Amino acid sequence: MAGGKTDSGPERFAATRRVLAAGVAEGVFPGAVLWVAERGAVVWRQAAGSLFRADAGHPPAPAVHPGTRYDLASITKAMSTASCFMRLMDQGRLDPADPVSRLLPELAWATADVTLFHLLTHSSGLPAWKPFYEMACGADGAGLAPGTPACRDWIVRRIMAEPPERPAGEKSVYSDPGFILLGVALERATGTPLEELFRRLVAEPLGLADTAYNPGNQARRLEGHDVAPTARRDWRGGVIRGAVDDDNAFAMGGVSGHAGLFGTAGDVGRWGLALVDAWHGRSTWTTQAVARRCLTRNTVVPGSSWALGFDTPYPPPTTAGPHFGRTSAGHLGFTGTSVWVDLEREWVVVLLSNRVHPDPENSGIKRFRPRLHAAVGAALLGLPPVPEE
Repeated sequence: MAGGKTDSGPERFAATRRVLAAGVAEGVFPGAVLWVAERGAVVWRQAAGSLFRADAGHPPAPAVHPGTRYDLASITKAMSTASCFMRLMDQGRLDPADPVSRLLPELAWATADVTLFHLLTHSSGLPAWKPFYEMACGADGAGLAPGTPACRDWIVRRIMAEPPERPAGEKSVYSDPGFILLGVALERATGTPLEELFRRLVAEPLGLADTAYNPGNQARRLEGHDVAPTARRDWRGGVIRGAVDDDNAFAMGGVSGHAGLFGTAGDVGRWGLALVDAWHGRSTWTTQAVARRCLTRNTVVPGSSWALGFDTPYPPPTTAGPHFGRTSAGHLGFTGTSVWVDLEREWVVVLLSNRVHPDPENSGIKRFRPRLHAAVGAALLGLPPVPEE
């Protein structure tokens, strides 16, 4: 994998530094880590703000540092589920054209023409989201304890019984249930739990020592690490820290195809560098053919921006700002995380934050992401900084 010395670039990234600091000052998030690489070298790394919002009259919260672990939220879809699929595809064990019903025969609605491609491109017809945790654990639900194997099995069966909202391939509609089923399909194909697949196929080969699932939602697994808290949810006893923020993933035991990874900006960045290396045919992790097939925007689903498990930031405007090119891919996470990779220019830009702390309705990240990426892109291209808002 490509690597290199850090170039602090204080003048080059002065505007970027100010934008990230403004994110803290404006309440977009309590704190964040930004990590930027260009052609294999880390050219900018910045931590800003604090781990959590301290109430008035309380001591200041600890400062964020580059090794702070964040709930990666839906970056899990790309970094774990889609990446495991890439490795299994490289090994000849799975293919996008494989019928979903071959791995998940319980899906009565999944005819032979509904394939893994449809799950990977969010075009299976499944709904975007449903509160399966309430159905399983709520007062009016099945009465199951969240995080137990029985609860996970119940949710998976419930999703399998969920009728599609449209024919497969008609339209891409971002779907958590689709990626939950994709994670289960990978487990069925290999006979291996998803957290172990991620460790074997992604984390260990790429040296990602600080990124993993937290099976069983056991906060003590992350003791001794600075872990950013996420939202306050009364049904879970208050502010969440060390357990996955996503309620469906929490009810499933912390491990799912759609959410569950905790990690550092450096690890997400190193994974991004591995994608760049694979795209250029200089990787032993996966082949160039697989990387290019999985990271290239599909042309089959009308109007879709999706590659196989990865989003693409084209055409603008997108959260990646105006500077990422056509051969770019990445993913966002609900907790305030994102990664964008320009595969031709060999840029990797990672933003990890806990914008949901303590209020998941805080939506300032929507305007902030393109603003930050515009500043980073201008710095990388040597352009004048964008006017600050």
